[in-house]
Amino acid sequence: MRCLVKNKPDSAFFGGRLLSFCTRQGITLAEVEYHSAGSCPRHGHRDPFFALLLRGCYAERSGGSTLRYFPLSLGFHPPDTTHTDRLDASDTRFLIIQLSDAWYEHLRESEEYIEARPRICNAFGSWLATRLYAKFHNRDSQCLLSEENLVFDLLSTLLKANTRGGRPPWLDRAVELLRCEFSSKITVTMLARQLGVHPIYLSRQFRRYSGQSIAGFVHSLRVSSAIVQLRDPNVTVSEVALASGYSDQSQFTKAFARRMGITPGAFRKNVTAFT
Repeated sequence: MRCLVKNKPDSAFFGGRLLSFCTRQGITLAEVEYHSAGSCPRHGHRDPFFALLLRGCYAERSGGSTLRYFPLSLGFHPPDTTHTDRLDASDTRFLIIQLSDAWYEHLRESEEYIEARPRICNAFGSWLATRLYAKFHNRDSQCLLSEENLVFDLLSTLLKANTRGGRPPWLDRAVELLRCEFSSKITVTMLARQLGVHPIYLSRQFRRYSGQSIAGFVHSLRVSSAIVQLRDPNVTVSEVALASGYSDQSQFTKAFARRMGITPGAFRKNVTAFT
């Protein structure tokens, strides 16, 4: 993910030492380190955020209840959260995922979201947050769809479980649209608008019934298309990248190698060696 730094704090963020900072599309990712154990008096946070504990031990008290964090615990905090904190280890590190008002409005629009006090998220939420952390930490170059899809999936873990209704009637239409438009700059928001469904609901139900995320499905389609095109020696790898929906050859090479275990160039050599 290409990080666009904007209004970066000089050295501190959420009361800790700022190690890295990135903001894009209304999402702020910040890796924050705390060197001293101890308590922090009651304070507030205006913006909603997730907090993924990367290292250490931490507890917070809000609304009469105590939440305890251990490594890879993920907590969600609605807007205007007030709490007290206690760091139980002198070397504690968090990934803060702060959301803009527009992202939180997606949650408020959903009938399945119940606004509540801070909570510890489920294991799937922690896994999604660690994936977001990996992309952030490694500066992995991914398309907007991948980044957006991860956040919608993360927000979907905050909704009430709903098993009513079975397989959504719009799912086949969603698959059809993605098969037709996989090489374009489609986003979850755009797809949801075309289908007339809520983007968080779309993200959750697509994964539930297809077994993969929308972004994962799109990347599979792009790589499949590239495999066919790479068999033509008259088409350059750069041209294959653009025709398959990638912004440049570098992004295409990483995505192709991630799924196929081999670079596009090496794949082409293997194909031509046996034809």
